[in-house]
Amino acid sequence: MPNNPRAGGISRRIEGEERAQLKEAMGQLTVPDKMGLIVRTAGIGRSPEELQWDLDYLVQVWESITGEAGKRPAPSSSIANPTSSSAPCATTCARISARY
Repeated sequence: MPNNPRAGGISRRIEGEERAQLKEAMGQLTVPDKMGLIVRTAGIGRSPEELQWDLDYLVQVWESITGEAGKRPAPSSSIANPTSSSAPCATTCARISARY
């Protein structure tokens, strides 16, 4: 959770031994400053290395989004126009639109 270092924990749906294992795994993670995290049920049975890889990927996505947002005046969209010829979903979008 970007910009919220006090946030974090484990989903309330996770109990018992699974919760203890996740708590131990979370203790081994390197969490960036000014960020917190919540481990959801998809994290059950994951190793600390898997959780760290996922966290690193999400941080990379967040930094990419905030970097692009900082380049443009608000309001703006960081998502490319799906009707452009370079968009991979242009054909799929056209097919879906044609059905409705």
